[in-house]
Amino acid sequence: MNAALAEAPTPNFVLANYRRALAALRVVERTPRAATTDPASPYFGLAEHELVKDLRATREELDQQVVMMLVASAEAALMRDYHRRLARREKTGVRLAMKDLPVDTRDGVKLGPLLRIWYEQTGNTKELTRMRLLVSHRHWLAHGRRWADKSGIRPDPAEAAGIIREFFLRLPDFPAVELPGS
Repeated sequence: MNAALAEAPTPNFVLANYRRALAALRVVERTPRAATTDPASPYFGLAEHELVKDLRATREELDQQVVMMLVASAEAALMRDYHRRLARREKTGVRLAMKDLPVDTRDGVKLGPLLRIWYEQTGNTKELTRMRLLVSHRHWLAHGRRWADKSGIRPDPAEAAGIIREFFLRLPDFPAVELPGS
C-alpha cells in the first residue's frame, strides 16, 4: 500500500474543513464593506450585489469540491480495506474474490471491479447503487467536468456524506471506518 493512501483525509476531516470554510464565507457575507474595501481581499472593489453573486458561486464550487473529497476519502478507505484483506490471507468470500482482481494501478486495483465484489457479496442494494452513482459523479468532478455527468445526481456535501455513511454501514465485516457525521 502506498504511503499517500495511508494518509488520505477521513470524511470527518473533510467535513470539518468544509464547516470552517462555510464559517469564513458567512463572515464575509455579514461584513461586505470590510470585504470590498480591503485591497488585500479578493472581493476588493466589488459592489454588494457582485459580492453576493461571487459568494454564491464560491459556495457552489466549494460544495462540489467537498463532495469530490468526501468520495475520494471513501475510495481510499475501500483501497485500504482491500490491502488489509489481501495481507491477512483470510479465507472469506470477499478476500478470495479480491485476490482474483487484476492489479491495474499503483494502489492495487480499479475501484469499479472492487465495488462489483461488494455488489456480489451484499446484493444490489439501494446504498450500493447510490454509492456507485456518487463515484461516477466524483469522477466527472475530478476530471474537469469535460463531459456530461451521467450519474444523474448532484449531491450537496450533506447528501454525499449520508450516501457514504449508509454504504459503509451496509458492508459486512468492514473495518471500523470513521463515518461522515459520526
